[in-house]
Amino acid sequence: MELLPEFDVDDYKEIIDNSPLLYIIIFSIIFAVTGMLLHLSMSNTFEVIVIILFLFMIFGSIAVFTLSGIITDWKEKKDLLTYVLMTMVGLTLILVSAVVVGLIRFQTLTFVLWKPYVTEFPTEPQLYTPLAPVYINFMSLSQALRIDPNILYDIGKYFFLVAPGEELVFRGITPFLLAKLVKTPWVGGMISNAFWASLHTIMTYTGPELLTWTFIAYVGGFWLLYIMVQSKDITTSILVHALYNTIVRVM
Repeated sequence: MELLPEFDVDDYKEIIDNSPLLYIIIFSIIFAVTGMLLHLSMSNTFEVIVIILFLFMIFGSIAVFTLSGIITDWKEKKDLLTYVLMTMVGLTLILVSAVVVGLIRFQTLTFVLWKPYVTEFPTEPQLYTPLAPVYINFMSLSQALRIDPNILYDIGKYFFLVAPGEELVFRGITPFLLAKLVKTPWVGGMISNAFWASLHTIMTYTGPELLTWTFIAYVGGFWLLYIMVQSKDITTSILVHALYNTIVRVM
């Protein structure tokens, strides 16, 4: 494992054109349809729009990569052990960074580098009768698993919408396109990461610590880019991203 691996535009062929990413996209479609039906059953149109936005991020990126000749056959894949090891390395880097930053900057133990988007179901939803069974079955599932329905939904959302959408846009297509201007995807990735960190901070923080939290989120985004380049597979950064969001959400 190189300390700072080489990163060229040609590497995107291996990073993107792989079968595990195809499986994630298939599950994204299934989860998105289920999620839209669930929120429509509660007349919650805002969350339906959020789902559509993430689908646009996923399939817009895939379309550009396909038109650019990066995606051709989806056949590239690595062994399971490689995915497990690289995912654990990436997750450890992020969590350790969070602890170090928290102790140095805030003198407290924390695992937070950025805050994930959180769903809150209506406490007394006005059910749309034709789709009411979707809501009832989902609530029954959460009760059977003894998991808060908001957390159960968010975990699925992180793995199949949020992480795939954000990684494909901010670690995938944006650095890929910027590399044509700045000559290297590393620089494009750093620029794209600044946008990603700023968006996360603006949506979750206000006040004098805004710039501090933007930098902290930037550190997390750097590790996501790093582990994608190191593993030569965007599926790894998607898994790390989703696992981190889940840990912070459950905490």
